[in-house]
Amino acid sequence: MESQETLLVGRPRGVTEFQGVEGQVVSVQADSDDFDTILRLLSPTGEEIARDDDSGGGTDSSVLTMLPVDGLYRIEVEPYGGSSSGTYAVRVAEILVTELDELQWNRVVTGELTSYGLSLWSLDGVAGQIVRIAVSTDNSSVVARLLTPKWEEIRRDATSENSELLVVLPDDGRYFLAVTGLDPLASGLYEVQVDEIESDNVETLEWDEASKAFLETDGRAVWSFSRGVWKFDGSAGQDIEIEVESEDFDTTLRLFSPTGEEVAFNDDGGDGTNSRLEATLPAAGRYLVVVGAYGTSQGSYDLVIR
Repeated sequence: MESQETLLVGRPRGVTEFQGVEGQVVSVQADSDDFDTILRLLSPTGEEIARDDDSGGGTDSSVLTMLPVDGLYRIEVEPYGGSSSGTYAVRVAEILVTELDELQWNRVVTGELTSYGLSLWSLDGVAGQIVRIAVSTDNSSVVARLLTPKWEEIRRDATSENSELLVVLPDDGRYFLAVTGLDPLASGLYEVQVDEIESDNVETLEWDEASKAFLETDGRAVWSFSRGVWKFDGSAGQDIEIEVESEDFDTTLRLFSPTGEEVAFNDDGGDGTNSRLEATLPAAGRYLVVVGAYGTSQGSYDLVIR
């Protein structure tokens, strides 16, 4: 379904409706050349199912979701800031999950971006797997989103030509990777590689001891399984501080809980371009610390947890 609408000054939002079926997976997109779109999807009872601002590329909006019940769904589109006007388009498409191409572990696959297009892949995973997904392209920036078997977004990256996702899978089942262009008119080929990081290959971060390591690059994205990812055991309610320093690259820090949720992120909280984060651990268990860098830099770094 596709419709062209006009949003007038003084009209807070535009509305489009469609009939949906329980369990149906849909892609809803809103794009405009006149204003920055905000998209809301409401259930037949008026409950907000999904909201998005810029996942459609540029300032356009896009959501992927599984419909919870049969009935008449409502799409609301409004301008960011609430005062713009102009024309916009709404597109609703059903996603046939059985027809999706499947990602292969430890193998590079090639996909293609098309203008206003959405590229989808499936991946079978097991709860507790540590997964790294790298998406790279030579001619445009991409947005990569990972969704659970229930089509709930758990991770996204839209930083540059090379998107990289790290996640601890929360459940068994089929996961979904959505790739779009950061520019909605972007087109061209891209590559995806999915790797599992074996827990036994992840080094332990010792308390109050500086760990020295080297972050390597393959020319597309910065990564080193044994050196970029670290683990430690923590207790519920424990206050921690993690700091990374490097003279070679602009560092980033991510902290993941035992269930795979991102607890904290920091870019430049330390001196200069170094990173530092503080957090109160939500539960007892094994946590992951991920050291990253912007661009394709590489070099030595020091990491400490207190």
